[in-house]
Amino acid sequence: MPRDIMQEVVAGELTNRNWRYHKLQKQWLTKDDDSQPVRISQTEERGFYIFFDPETWRRERREFLLDYNSLDARGIQPPAVA
Repeated sequence: MPRDIMQEVVAGELTNRNWRYHKLQKQWLTKDDDSQPVRISQTEERGFYIFFDPETWRRERREFLLDYNSLDARGIQPPAVA
């Protein structure tokens, strides 16, 4: 199916641009450049993220508790613990 190949290409490009796919929300998200998330645990952080809404074809900024385990693992390295 040609669309599957194109979806992988697009997913790779979005990942290269620091967008991540949230498996439970079924949406792409990226960190908001205007704020810094706060680390809650080794696998969670809270902060403002930009979500892409495919229904309206717009970006939405919202506060969110992010569990790294809910992200697609495509090339993802969890942040180092300081």
